[in-house]
Amino acid sequence: MLNNKILSSLAPAVTFTVLALGVWMWLLKPELAFLSVISAGFLPAVWLGMAAIKRTKAGANFIRKAAQELRSGITAAGFLLGLALALTIAQVFDVTDASMSDRINSAIIGLIMVIIGNSLPKTLESTDQQKCTYSTEQKLKRFAGWTFVIAGLGYSLIWMFAPIAIAGELAMYVMGLGVALIAMKFVWIRISK
Repeated sequence: MLNNKILSSLAPAVTFTVLALGVWMWLLKPELAFLSVISAGFLPAVWLGMAAIKRTKAGANFIRKAAQELRSGITAAGFLLGLALALTIAQVFDVTDASMSDRINSAIIGLIMVIIGNSLPKTLESTDQQKCTYSTEQKLKRFAGWTFVIAGLGYSLIWMFAPIAIAGELAMYVMGLGVALIAMKFVWIRISK
């Protein structure tokens, strides 16, 4: 889904940036050492895992075919980790408070749902195991895509503008409703076959 040459090429730089932010957070807040080490070490661990998988014959073929997509995913994950680390560091320097950090992080997560929803109908994988026609599959993908876009926008807007005390609960209702609608559409398609 995230198969982009630019994202793929940024993976090493994003990995080192997240590593540096994790170490910086550890130095600023030693009481968060465990979280800092996990955050800083996650992406390098993914790279090591990819290298280990690549050593096997089947793994080498898989990595070769999916390398750009895997590196794009590493970049996307790195942006999220980097944002969380940067917001935590900003709190240490009193640039932002915890509620503003929650709002920013959560609004970004909603926007990621919009991106996923936008790209979902464009995926070319077949769902032969569902034994449905191509047109039915596309209808479901379009419905799911639009539902994710609308739910993601709602999620982001709630986190940006609703009172912080109720934003989390309201946003989860919006996402839960979106997932429930997609599940009901899937069940309806299966029943009506």
